Amino acid sequence: MIEDDGLAPTPKKPQPLDLMGIEELEARIEALRAEIAACEAQIAAKRAQRSAADAFFSAPRAS
Repeated sequence: MIEDDGLAPTPKKPQPLDLMGIEELEARIEALRAEIAACEAQIAAKRAQRSAADAFFSAPRAS
């Protein structure tokens, strides 16, 4: 059984968009874009790491 150790962040319930002002919406969009960019950077790094590992382990070995 997996126990909750309390380290995982609890997701915030998003505020309804219709209650947000224009400035709040624009700030939220910028924050989301920054988070997306960070996720894309992590994906690129993980793909590069996987590619390097694949190249290393599939390289022919000299005997």
